[in-house]
Order: sequence, then C-alpha cells, then structure tokens
Amino acid sequence: MATKPLTPNAPLSGLLVAKDFSYTLLNPRDLRDFTGLNTSAVIQRMNLYLGVGLELVKWHLEGMYGRVEEGVDEEGKRVLRVRVKSS
Repeated sequence: MATKPLTPNAPLSGLLVAKDFSYTLLNPRDLRDFTGLNTSAVIQRMNLYLGVGLELVKWHLEGMYGRVEEGVDEEGKRVLRVRVKSS
C-alpha cells in the first residue's frame, strides 16, 4: 500500500480490515488477495417530485455537498449528480 514514504501529519487512506483483534490497512484493490473478500460498488439513484425549481434544489445540494454536476439522462430529462467521495 505504501507507494511513497509517509510524512508526518499526511492523511492516510485505505480500507481498514479487522479480524481477531488485529487491524490491517489495505488498498481496496488488495482486499481479495489478502482476505478472499470481494469489493462492490453501491450506486444509489433517487427520483423525487418537488414543487420547487431545479435551481433551488441545486443551490441547496451545493450548500450540503459542494460540487453538483448538471446533465441529461437517457430520457432527455435534466439531472443533478452529487458525487460523494468515500473516505
């Protein structure tokens, strides 16, 4: 996992795996090799009816999550995408 030397106060990220009171910090790509477990991606999609304009919804989402992407779905409808990074 350590591709470069650690420096003091630098953030460290990975997947913390606990087994028999022992903890191991892994790169998620190494999970299967070291534990035999698989990783999965969870994608959540939500459809809502709101009685306000999309601009107001976008403003609130930007206030909560920061970056909001505008786009168009497969049916040609305007969509807002919030990408939340997992920590």
